[in-house]
Formats: sequence, structure tokens, C-alpha cells
Amino acid sequence: MSSQTLLRKAGIASFRVKLLGAMMLSISALAAGVLYFAQQGAEEQAQQNLQREFQSELGFLLGAQRARHVAIAERCRRMARSVRIRASLEEDDVGDLYRNAEIELRDVLETAGEPVDADTRTLRANFYRFLDVNGALLSPPVSDDFSKPPLWESQLASAGKPPAEQQVGYVEVRAKDGHEALSEVIETPIITTDTGDVIGAIVLGFKPVELVGKHSGEMKTGIWLGGRLHMSSTSARSSPAFDRDLTQIVSAHGSSASNLTVQVAGAPHLLFYTLLNPGSYFPPAYQVCLYPLTDALARKKELLWEIIGAGVLVFLGGLAASHFVSKRLSAPVEKLAEDSAEHLVQRERAEAALELTEQKYRSIFENAVEGIFLFGPDGRFLSANPALARICGFESPEQLVAERTDPARELFVEPRQFTEFLAVTEKEGSKSSFEAEVYRKDGSKIWISQNARAVRNSEGALIYFEGTIEEITERKRAADELLALNAELQTALADLNATQKQIIQQERLRALGQMASGIAHDFNNALVPILGFCELLLLSPGILDDKQKTSRYLQTIQIAAKDAASVVSRLREFYRPDKNDREFVPVNLKRLVEQAITLTKPKWKDQAQASGAMVRVSLELEAVPPVAGEESALREVLTNLIFNAVDAMPEGGSLTLRTRHDGETATIEVADSGIGMSEEVRQRCLEPFFSTKGERGTGLGLSMVFGIVQRHSGSLDLRSEPGKGTTFIITLPLQDAAEHRPTAEAPARAPQRSLRVLVVDDEAPVRDTLAAVLATDGHEVELAIDGLDGLKRFGAREFDLVMTDRAMPGMSGDQMAATIKLIAPRMPIILLTGFGLFHDKSEFPDVDVLASKPIRIPALREAIATAMQTV
Repeated sequence: MSSQTLLRKAGIASFRVKLLGAMMLSISALAAGVLYFAQQGAEEQAQQNLQREFQSELGFLLGAQRARHVAIAERCRRMARSVRIRASLEEDDVGDLYRNAEIELRDVLETAGEPVDADTRTLRANFYRFLDVNGALLSPPVSDDFSKPPLWESQLASAGKPPAEQQVGYVEVRAKDGHEALSEVIETPIITTDTGDVIGAIVLGFKPVELVGKHSGEMKTGIWLGGRLHMSSTSARSSPAFDRDLTQIVSAHGSSASNLTVQVAGAPHLLFYTLLNPGSYFPPAYQVCLYPLTDALARKKELLWEIIGAGVLVFLGGLAASHFVSKRLSAPVEKLAEDSAEHLVQRERAEAALELTEQKYRSIFENAVEGIFLFGPDGRFLSANPALARICGFESPEQLVAERTDPARELFVEPRQFTEFLAVTEKEGSKSSFEAEVYRKDGSKIWISQNARAVRNSEGALIYFEGTIEEITERKRAADELLALNAELQTALADLNATQKQIIQQERLRALGQMASGIAHDFNNALVPILGFCELLLLSPGILDDKQKTSRYLQTIQIAAKDAASVVSRLREFYRPDKNDREFVPVNLKRLVEQAITLTKPKWKDQAQASGAMVRVSLELEAVPPVAGEESALREVLTNLIFNAVDAMPEGGSLTLRTRHDGETATIEVADSGIGMSEEVRQRCLEPFFSTKGERGTGLGLSMVFGIVQRHSGSLDLRSEPGKGTTFIITLPLQDAAEHRPTAEAPARAPQRSLRVLVVDDEAPVRDTLAAVLATDGHEVELAIDGLDGLKRFGAREFDLVMTDRAMPGMSGDQMAATIKLIAPRMPIILLTGFGLFHDKSEFPDVDVLASKPIRIPALREAIATAMQTV
């Protein structure tokens, strides 16, 4: 054999060895990995199975415990409704009370030597006591066979009056053999049948329900009370370290928790606990279950070493291909068997969980506070819970369903409401907060709120209606009372506003009255040159030959007449009742201050001088952009402040008014050198009805000033000290220049032709003056002495213009104008009145132009031109 053949065979053998080695390593590694993950999965699955089994077992046991609690609570309620027990308690006969109790409670109390099973024993009381209406313990007679629990009695003594609802608690009692044990106590109020008052309470003591399950040998169960765990066995006690750890866990997780892996007394445990007496005034008691996990952790470590050893064995056993193949072939079968067993366990657990869920929802249905109902498609009851029966005044749901076969007519005050409720629910699928009034069993009426939904099958056909009912009678009554109170409040507010307006009007009239004497003084001063020069010209006709002197006299008379007219217009400037002035417009503060000084001049000058005082007025007015405001209201603010300043200076002094521009605002200051204010007066001076003037003041001046400033989005500051005077500082926002841009008015056009004018006035001098002025302008004038005469003359010939007074005997000018407009709708009419300053054109719809007396020739010509524009 050649050397090349030997080398090729050696290479093949080497390749086979290498390939076999690589395959063996790969298969061994793969087998070890599969074994590791399979065992890891089995470990996790076993842990999950343990937890599910543990939770399912606890769920069954706690469900049985809750069912026993419900049965015990119902038995206690029946005992509290006993006629004998209530009668003895009302008569305060303790001996008879306990004798009757022994008779009434004979099937409830535990009797020595009586053979009973374990379930029945948990429903038998081992002691009982009574409390009076004040919560004091009524001790039994000496012949009481039950041991006295001192700790329990001391707890009851500290609880106060008996509760209105049943209370459940757990207390430590000393058994006859001397050791301490827990007893479950149920305190039930005893209520009179006539008044429904609580007259006492009965307290029954029971042996707590013990949890005994599949893992009872390993599992620690008991009741945790007062920081200690009381084991199910009456003699068993937990260690202080165990109790301390458990206290920290309960404090951290709240009233209930499950499936918690915790460290208790240095060892791992699986913990479940739940609060047994929620809402009770007794100390909270928790049912606790602890399953030690020490063995499980030890098993986990053993499993880890088993995995390592199995990996080594699999690696070494990789040489045996048949063993490896058989291992691979058997693995799926083993896995299938394991999965089948797991699925069977899961199915059993699922069925148990389903049964527990049904029990839970049945418990919710039976114990819910709200009424729960099922109505058939025809609107008849299918079922109802106890809460709904109680709301409707029935003893049980069965009685409600049996006696109310037609809820629409027998239950609802308005049957159509029930029909409408079902129709809307069926159409929309659900309906919430549907309020209706229903009858109780005794015939009384209550209000309820209903929520419901329509339940349909897979084909969409209606099966039934389900929903809840809540009684809202008290809430409805409170809402109605609230609406009534709100209506009364609105009425009171309206009365208050009306009173406030009336008082403000009185304040304005008071200020106007103070101005009246000054206005009369100025008006008389204006009449002096008018009467003087007129009498001089009449008595000395020769003066008329001197044209220069005559012209000077006439100019003086004209100026005095203008001054007299301006005196009258002050009333209009002080108080403008028209509605248009309520809109905010640009206001020139400098001009406003000057007007206020002029308006109040009779107060600070004439009246002050008449009383021997001298008030010096100083104006420091800077150029200020317009502010947004109501001019008459702001003028009223300044008038009130000036009046107050003058009143504060009875011996005279200085009054200074300033204006200045500060950024986006303008400021007005009114300062006086008067007596000033104390701190108390300064703090209260803006309050309504607060006054330091006694009967002379209303206490509304400054409060009205403050209200007007606030309405203008401004601020009012006050600085004052006794003996150093007072300064009011008003800050107002500037007017946006783009908002109110003044528009240029077209100049008055004089008539292009002579007009035939009818002048109607009951005063001859006025008629003659108007006729002379109109004739001078080339108009043809006809005069009438009153309204009736004017209508007669208007009907006799044609006119181009009618000019009439308003206040005339027989028929007023506005009445005549309305009649003329019926005859000639396009006839221009000018209404001249001495009250023109106090009226608005909108008050006279049949008049084209409203003019005030006295009217000057330029104003008369403009009024004629404006009136003729309407033709």
C-alpha cells in the first residue's frame, strides 16, 4: 500500500474522529442545554402551580368564612328584633332581660354536652351581654353561667353610645382553663318599632372560624390583633420578632394583600391577609395565612445541583448514541404526559375559580347598598336584591317581585315615566340618572335615580334590562330647598340694588342741592347787566343816538344772557340721565377738572366766603391723553371729592388738583390741607353708610366714588394723616386711540330759499323774537298761540317748516307734532323747549330736531338746516 493511500486513510480516520468528536460535543451540549431549560421550566411551573393552589385553597376557605360571618350577623339581627328582649330593655329590668335572653337565645348559645358538628359550633355563641341606650354595660345576674370577659367589658365601656349599625370585632378573653383566646363579638343595635330609636344593644361572643386546609400542617393561620398573631390553636402564640415583622408588613400594604413573599422572623413566607371587620369601632383584626418557603428554597438549591450533575452525566453519556436517541424519543412523550397532567390541574383550578367568582358576584348582588334589578322585555320584575326591596319598603326581594307584578302602574307614580325609561334604554342601549317618583309599600312617595342597560343575545334580540336604583329623596328635597333659597336671595338682591340706586340718587340730589344756591347767585348776577342796561335804554332814549355806546350796551346784555344760559346748563353737565353717556368714550381729564372746578365754585368760593372761610384752589394740570370713561360719572367723582375736601376745611385752606401721565395710565390727585383722617377712619371711609358728618352725611359719597373708579378699571388710593390733610389719587387706563376716533361733522347748510314757517309758542315775547329773527333771514312767518291754534293754521295753508314749543296749555308741542306727522309724514318739525338740556331726541320720535331755549341765531339757523335735510 502506497504512502499516499495510508495518508488518505489516516486523514479520513482523523476526519471521522474529528467529526464524531464534534457531533458528540454538539449533541452533548445541546442535550445539557435542553435539560437545563426543561428543569428550569418545570421549577417555575411547579412554583406557579403551588401559588395557584395556595390562592385557590385560601379563596375557598375565606369564602366559607365570609358565608359564616353573614349567617352569624343575620342571626344577631334576628335576636336584636326580639320583642321580649326589646320590652325588657325598655322597662330597664336587667334580670328579666337576661332571663328572656336565655329563652330567645337557646338555639344560639353553646350548651355544654350538646353534640354538634364543627360548622354548627362556629354559629353558637359562648357568651353575651347587653348595653343600655348610653352604651353602659348591663351586667348579668349572679346566676349567669357565662364567664365574665373583663377585657371585652372595658372595651365596650369606652365605645360610647350603641352604634346605629351592626359592629363586628375581636377581643381577648380568658377561658375557663386560664389561657387567653380570641372571641369574635357582634354588637347589634336594638331598635324600637314605634320610633325607630336605638334603645340599647346586644353583644354576642363566638368562637372564630378556623381555617383548615390541605396545607394546614405547614401553614400558619390565625388572627392578627393588637400587634400580635393569635394562632388558630387557643394556646399557640407567636414570637415578638414574628409579630414585629408582621406589623411592618400590614402597615406597608394596607387592609388586605395576597401572594406576598415576605421575610417574617428571618425566614421567607408566602403571605395572605385580609381585614375582618372593616368600618368597625373595634380594633382592626386581620385573618393571616403564612406558608413557609424554606423547604421550597432548599428544593430549589437541590434542583440546581441536580441540573449541574445531569449536565455532566449527559455530556459523559454522549458516547452512547442509543441512550441519547432513546432519551430524545422519550422526551416528547414525557413532555406530553406532563402537559396533560398540568392541563388537568389547570382545568380543576379554573372551575374552582369560576365557582368562587359566582359566589363573589352573588355576594355583591345580595349585599350591595344600591338596589339592583332585572326587568324582562315586558317591564316585569325578573329579580331584585335586598337593597331594592328595602328601598321600596318590602321585607324581602321575593315579596317585592310577587306583589309588584306591574311596576309601571303599581310602583311608579307616573306610569309613563317607566315606559319612557325602558323605551329610551332599549333604543340607546343604556340610560343613566333617570329620576322618577315611586310608591313604597306603605303608600308613601320617594324619589329614585335609575341606571340601566339593555342586554341582548348574539342575534340582537332583547333579553332583559339590568340596572341599579338609588334613593335620592333627601337630595331632591335639598335641591328644591336650595332653589327656593336662591330665588329668595335673588329677590333680596334685587331689592338691595333698588335701594342702593335710590340712595345714590338721593346723594346726587344732595350734591345738586348744595349747588342750587350758587347757581341762583350766579343767575342773579347775570340778570343785573341785562335789566340795568335795558332799563337805562328805555328811560334814556337819547342814548340810542350814540351807536357806539348802544352797541357796547347791547354786547354787554348779550354776554350776560349767555352767562345766564351757561348757569342753567350746569345742571345738565352735573347729571346726565341719557343712556348714551353710559358708554365709555374718550374723556379729556384737563377739561373735566376745569368743569368740575366751575361746577363746584358755589361750594368752595361763595358758600365758604359766606361762612368767613377762604379756600384757595390751585390747578397743576399736565397734558394727559384721553382716558376711556363715562364723562358724567367721572365728573361726579371729582365733584364729590371737592365737596368732601371743602367740608374738611371749615376754617379755610388750600385745594389742589393735579393731572399727570404715567405710562399706560393717567392720574388725578385731589389734595386738601384740612383736618385729615385717623387710621381707623381711613380704613373705613370707603365703606357704604360710613360717615363722620353725622346727620349731614349719608356715608355713600366715597363708596359711590370707589364704585365708579372700579367700573372704569381704575384704582383709588388714599393718603391722610390727622392735621395734615388728605390726598385722593385716582388712576385710570388710557383710551386706545384706534377705538374711538372722532369723526368730522358736516357743517350746517343754510336753506337755499325762503321758507314758509309756522311758529307755535304760548309766550308772546318768544313768538315775536323768533318771528323777527326768521324775517331777517328772509323767511315768511305765521304765528300760533298754542297747539290747537297751530293745527288749525297748519290745515289752512301749506308750510315748509314747523317750529313749536313743547310745554303749552291744551295740547303740547310733541302731541301737535305727532298729529302733523299723521297728516304730512315728511313735514320737518323743530321742537324748542326750555327743558331741552334734560331730554334726548329719542324721547320724541315725531320731532326732527330738538333745540334748547334760549337759542342763539347761529344755533337756530343750524337747526333749520338740519331739519330741512330730512325732506
